[in-house]
Amino acid sequence: MAWQRKAAERYRSLIWNEAWNSFEFKAQSLKFSANRHTEAEGPGFDISRHSGGSISHICYTEKLRSRVGCDPHPYELFEATHTKKGTFELIDARAPSISILFLERSKHFITERFETRARNIQKISGPFNFTSFGSSSNGRNFYIKTRISHRVARGRGRSGRGHHKAKVFNVKKFGACANGRQDDGKAFLAAWTAACSARGRVKLVIPRGTYLLGPVKFRGPCISLMIIVKLKGYLKATTDLSAYEKAGGDDWVEFGFVNNLRLLGGGTFDGQGAASWRFNKCPQKKKCQVLPTSLKFVGLTNTRVRGIKSVNSKFFHISLVECQNFWASNIRITAPGNSPNTDGIHLDRSTGISIHNSIITTGDDCISVGPGSSKIILKNIRCGPGHGISVGSLGRYEGEKDVKDLLVKDCVLTGTTNGVRIKTWENSPQYSSATNMTFDNIVMNQVYNPIIIDQTYCPYSSCDKQSPSKVKVSDINFKNIRGTSASPVAVSLKCSQGVPCKNIKLHNVQLNYHGPTPTTSSCSFVQGLMTSGVQFPYPCTA
Repeated sequence: MAWQRKAAERYRSLIWNEAWNSFEFKAQSLKFSANRHTEAEGPGFDISRHSGGSISHICYTEKLRSRVGCDPHPYELFEATHTKKGTFELIDARAPSISILFLERSKHFITERFETRARNIQKISGPFNFTSFGSSSNGRNFYIKTRISHRVARGRGRSGRGHHKAKVFNVKKFGACANGRQDDGKAFLAAWTAACSARGRVKLVIPRGTYLLGPVKFRGPCISLMIIVKLKGYLKATTDLSAYEKAGGDDWVEFGFVNNLRLLGGGTFDGQGAASWRFNKCPQKKKCQVLPTSLKFVGLTNTRVRGIKSVNSKFFHISLVECQNFWASNIRITAPGNSPNTDGIHLDRSTGISIHNSIITTGDDCISVGPGSSKIILKNIRCGPGHGISVGSLGRYEGEKDVKDLLVKDCVLTGTTNGVRIKTWENSPQYSSATNMTFDNIVMNQVYNPIIIDQTYCPYSSCDKQSPSKVKVSDINFKNIRGTSASPVAVSLKCSQGVPCKNIKLHNVQLNYHGPTPTTSSCSFVQGLMTSGVQFPYPCTA
């Protein structure tokens, strides 16, 4: 066919046709549309569907592939970004890369993001309706391939001589000493400012070495299409608490208000918290001076973090505040089991969060999901020591929003004071909810309180109990949870008398206690408790 033989000089638009369930490419000399499961041999573009239900990525491939996703290849992928108006763009006509992000609206709300470098791309845009995108219900994988010249990807740029390289900004070239004694914060900020102001795809490189840092804030918005922070070094926080007070913040390293941030490289954030933990009075008093969080992400969109380490934070290790589409993997967090308030990862008012394949040993919650968070996946987490994986605490402050759509799966907890937990305060100032949560395939090794809903949460000697919690807990699934309990009560569902729990499901729960008595369960104010499969301990009745 003519369109297979002739190369299009550039794209005009890419439109999702909901009525025909197809994609259309339109260009000067090329137009095609193909329904799902259509293939054409030869090099071209690969539009793939994950099993969750919607198109997630577009790949430029050399050969016909049979697997889902993009094979590693120099022309691998166009990553997509979306605008508030619901359009898409191929960005920056002569940038070293393009970035298009297709949101995958799958069953568990996964958002996949892929990256590549590509040649000169003509900036184009077109209408794009995310609400109807990929709305086919069959959920099967499909490919659409066609023979398209590589010049299509280059647009009007010069014909190919390899990829443009990302601009590199090395903190040592901006004056960082890396001797572990002199504060390198100014050099880091100077390198960030230069990288943030550069066009295209940039790298901020922190080579091997030990860097002493006071509080630093890496903030946008940035001109850069994507900033890759390659951390190879060992960062040490100053132990001078007055430095954080002077900076007017409660965190050590902050990344804020940036799109398409990548943080990787295997480096370490050392909060040097042991020198400060004795000043932390928060475990004893409600009103207390909060110590700095080691690594905070604020207002980020489309972020990927991989392979970093955090040790001995003063307070939280990692905190996400108002982030969207955040993907993290291979995170290693370490602090002693008796270190106060050293939560591994805390989520606050964030959505579309995916944390995978990480090991957390700490003195508080390994991961805590705070108010206003939704569409969260926590998978293959190794937790312990610590306080387990928690939702909450909720219902303490005015203005808190609901927590919903959480999946915790394939996790192992060892020697923790709690397993999987939902905790809410009594005397809540307003009504809110925690709903649609699944805890699946969890292994407990000598864990106290393996399954617990606690709506009378109070970490202090006394709390205000004038009224029951106003947090409505509903549609909670505990599935395939097994192992050993360090306490006789392995399942505790202590719900609110004011707004009882609803639709709590237990499926295949098998928890043993190595003591004089078998494990038991305890329930209060649970409406609609449903059980199936193996049940040990025997289910309680509310």
